[in-house]
Amino acid sequence: MSTEPTWSLDGAAQRLPAYAAQWLPKGASLVQRDKIHLLAGLMPHTLERRGIVVVSGPAGSGKTTTVAAVVGVAPVRAVYVALPPKTRDKMLWENLAGAIGATAVGTQRQLQDAVQAQLATQPTMLVVDEAQNVGLEALKALRWLTGQLTCPFAMVLSGIDLNQALGKEPMLASRVSARVLLRSPRFGDLLPELRSFHPVLDQVARTNPALLGRVDSAYAHGSWRAWSLLIDQLNAFGYTTLNEESAADAIELIAGSRPW
Repeated sequence: MSTEPTWSLDGAAQRLPAYAAQWLPKGASLVQRDKIHLLAGLMPHTLERRGIVVVSGPAGSGKTTTVAAVVGVAPVRAVYVALPPKTRDKMLWENLAGAIGATAVGTQRQLQDAVQAQLATQPTMLVVDEAQNVGLEALKALRWLTGQLTCPFAMVLSGIDLNQALGKEPMLASRVSARVLLRSPRFGDLLPELRSFHPVLDQVARTNPALLGRVDSAYAHGSWRAWSLLIDQLNAFGYTTLNEESAADAIELIAGSRPW
């Protein structure tokens, strides 16, 4: 099967999967960060090579949204599974089988065979989110899939500081074809993205950008999740603008203490 050289991100905001769209506050927009374009650009080659891409970064750095934006525009079947803490080997395969519509009962080997058989039916982008919740042995078992399939296949492993964990297992790390590393940005780099994220933040950025800097320094620390929660609280209490008082009120509700 031939694939397009790139996956178009046109309309990505409208096609964002529900599991990610639910975290966008009312009035917020999908910010198409560079890492979203990077991941989309990696997918055609990864599919052809049946490879693994790791998306790694600290909590709140935008991993789920980055992956979801690409899942939404995927021109192939895209399967998403988020793994709960302390996922055991068999539980991993039960989750995968359920996500792709394979038989989700039986021994671990039967589950593996069912997953493999289902993935062999059509080109697939498989996203395993919260992959830090799986032990290295289970991740090595996932690697087994890439060697069994002949159909175009790409696996995206996304998790908190996952890149560092994989560095401890050379056998697994050697099968990773690319790494998309997210970091908590410096405020100067974050500011233009905040302006695109929500009209309230855009308004403050034009009139009092120092206030956004104070909020980031005292509370958000570059976390997209933290900024989303802040906007959610402003919406919940009917604030239409962000000032020192409304920011302090919202942060107190989230964090349990006033920032100033």
